[in-house]
Amino acid sequence: MDVDLTHRVTIQSKGRSGDVIVGLDELDLVFWWEFGGGTCVAIIHAPSPEEWLHQHPLNRHPRSAFLQALAAEIRKLQCPGCSYEVTSHGILFHEPGSP
Repeated sequence: MDVDLTHRVTIQSKGRSGDVIVGLDELDLVFWWEFGGGTCVAIIHAPSPEEWLHQHPLNRHPRSAFLQALAAEIRKLQCPGCSYEVTSHGILFHEPGSP
């Protein structure tokens, strides 16, 4: 299932952290982000795979596909050139050239 989050993501900064807001038709989903350390530029926190299944309306979207689409849109908006990985805790963005 393809997830298109183009023009649906807003990033709010509150110092070294903030919110990632995803506008869906039925409501806004809010994910907390913070700057990382070392080669990790930023971390976006998301419910674990188990928690995802029990949270409406998240459970209507496959977690991996949704977070991959979210990561791609955030990279385009905020950190081009960074790599990212989806983990059980959320999304990690790494400096360009980092493993």
